[in-house]
Amino acid sequence: MLGLVYLIWLSLRKLKLRYQGNQPSRPEVRRWRRYAVDLPVRVIVPNEPEPRKMILARGTELSRGGMVLYVDLSLRRDEAIEVEFQTPSKLLVTGIVRNHTNHCFGLEFLTPL
Repeated sequence: MLGLVYLIWLSLRKLKLRYQGNQPSRPEVRRWRRYAVDLPVRVIVPNEPEPRKMILARGTELSRGGMVLYVDLSLRRDEAIEVEFQTPSKLLVTGIVRNHTNHCFGLEFLTPL
């Protein structure tokens, strides 16, 4: 009995090794496509004691519904911030912090771009 289990395990292992490199990549499940960018932005935190305190930051990935933001702030999950894009028209969007690692924050825009 043990020999049969071992033979089945060996054959499954060979199949796994044979098809491991040929597996199709997983399709993107996001609503909007992400674009790699390097954008200077300004972050405005409404809950700060100083009114309209603007802090320089960097956007590294951008989609219609959000962005990845590097900023030297300690923001919490579900905290609202405003992001001002450095364009001639000074586009201002409000976003919610959905996740973070150190000073890298994933934002979801309240209204898609």
